[in-house]
Amino acid sequence: MTTHLEIDRFGRVLIPKAIREALALGAGEQLEVEVEGGTLHLRPAARAVQVVEHHGRLVLDSAHTVTGDPVQDLREERMNEVLGGW
Repeated sequence: MTTHLEIDRFGRVLIPKAIREALALGAGEQLEVEVEGGTLHLRPAARAVQVVEHHGRLVLDSAHTVTGDPVQDLREERMNEVLGGW
């Protein structure tokens, strides 16, 4: 998706609703900005995801897009707890 944006007099840019919805971005979201070779890269920052019990099952609790592998992260966390850093 490509679009043209305008910078207002305060240096702000409005991200169009279609893009915010496609990326599940809401008010207060953190974004990463990178400048590389005259190009501006703007992407959502990594979001916290929790594993919670819901009706006797473990589920991911996130209102946002999940990045990485939260199941593998949980496995590693539990292995470290059980093995105590073997």
